Amino acid sequence: MLNPTQLDSIRDWVCAGALRAEESMRVSLISDVGLEIRDISCTRLCDLPERLQCFEGDCVAGAVARFSGTISGSVLVAMEPGHALCWARSRMDGGDPIQDFLDLAFEIQSQLVTSIGQGMGAHVELSSPHLCEDSVPAILFGTHAPSDTAVLCLQAKAVAGNDVIPFGVYVMIDPKTLGFGLSH
Repeated sequence: MLNPTQLDSIRDWVCAGALRAEESMRVSLISDVGLEIRDISCTRLCDLPERLQCFEGDCVAGAVARFSGTISGSVLVAMEPGHALCWARSRMDGGDPIQDFLDLAFEIQSQLVTSIGQGMGAHVELSSPHLCEDSVPAILFGTHAPSDTAVLCLQAKAVAGNDVIPFGVYVMIDPKTLGFGLSH
């Protein structure tokens, strides 16, 4: 699907996006936050269930957003529901926990997708995320993406205060636009 050079480029773009998300969250959402991308892999949507290690079969709290532009697709931030609540409560102004979770997820989604888009020379626009509670494969298949859609699987962790919160990010990119983006 992706050759090692392309995957290395995407890894660099993702890490740059994670740094920007961390900086942005420190300013407006969580004063004491850290983000770490622990692993990045790529698969096709149809191969995801057997490749998925994190959260397999479990119900997760997920924030799903669509992006469009030169490249298009969907992005999911997923974590165990208890971790999602803990993460939402770490927000500085703390209000509605569901909205706080979605706001924090959106910050990560927007910075990652923007960074990937910039790396590919593409402009992308991200919609506001909505909450989904199901297994990761069910949420991703629920987007009705074609089975050959590329899925970037990121295993990450956030540190908010004294809490370490593992989570996954799944970036699905339409295969036609991915090919176009990687050719530039």
